[in-house]
Amino acid sequence: MNIDLAVILCLADEKKNQPFDDYAAGIAGCMLEKSPEEKAFLQRYDIHYYIAVNPEESSIARVVDADYTDDMVKGKSFGVVFNRDMLARLEHEDSLAFVLGHELSHIMWRKGFPRIRDLAADEEAACDCSSVRLMHAGGYNLLDVAAVDALYPDKIPGMRERIAKRESFLIENGIFPGKRLGMSLLLRKETFAGLQKEPWKRKSIFETGKEPDAVRIAEELRDIFERGDRTEFKRELDAFLDGKTTEEASKIILNVLGRVVTEFPPITETLARDDSRRKFYNHPVSVMSDIVWRQFRREGKKLLPPEDLRIVSRYMQDNRAYFEQRDRKFWEPLQRAMAPEAQVKSNISGRI
Repeated sequence: MNIDLAVILCLADEKKNQPFDDYAAGIAGCMLEKSPEEKAFLQRYDIHYYIAVNPEESSIARVVDADYTDDMVKGKSFGVVFNRDMLARLEHEDSLAFVLGHELSHIMWRKGFPRIRDLAADEEAACDCSSVRLMHAGGYNLLDVAAVDALYPDKIPGMRERIAKRESFLIENGIFPGKRLGMSLLLRKETFAGLQKEPWKRKSIFETGKEPDAVRIAEELRDIFERGDRTEFKRELDAFLDGKTTEEASKIILNVLGRVVTEFPPITETLARDDSRRKFYNHPVSVMSDIVWRQFRREGKKLLPPEDLRIVSRYMQDNRAYFEQRDRKFWEPLQRAMAPEAQVKSNISGRI
């Protein structure tokens, strides 16, 4: 598992984190509303905000690339993970705005946003300057940046140089922090004070001593749709199918797909919704994509149970924009196997 993403997955409950996610997103929205170029650029990405508890972490926040290497939307999903105990040491929302602006600027730096690249050659200094620019546009009190600096008295190399660069930027752009003196908003600590990190890892259905059938695999895909953590499951499912003949592996895959495609929102519909990037990423069809690609490229005869074949064929027709355009590469081997000359004879039927 991606060790950074594990920080996100160790949250006690995604629903419990939602108030903080909404709170942070609201602050980010206020800053970006008066910064149209930055807003338009960041709208390309799915960004969420999380709380973690890690006493050994010296940073107040960090950006986590929430995309795995096998993700077909690689580089589109990010998490900004805050260290709860360090964040609690701040008193004002305006300080949080600076941290948020800095982390969002890291995303813009990574993705080549030109306005941030022009601020400084050093990424950290550029992100600091970008953040105070966003804060100023959003009406936040720049004096509260000092509270964030105070969290790192001697911990970060080059901190003095960063502060000097930031101060020069303010002077050069005629931005004067004292204009909002005394107007800071209190940090709403109730949105994160009670959140705890709990160790959680998906239990392997392939290590129970009992071989999972298509029903059990489909149930696991339902859980992944709600909770995530798909990568280890995919690795184990691939290894499980590698131990089968091509006939057995293809039959299991069709059995699984025949079950799940009728029980979830259409993949095309999920992809089209602006707020459903995470649901798309964990959608059973998305999870199964490169499993299908790998297993159906194996040499040998493929067995496709007629009932499941009918269900999957209809689903692929109903979601053609996804299967023929968005993720064509991964599903071509299955589509070839489903061609009339490759379909199984009528005596091969039913599900396992």
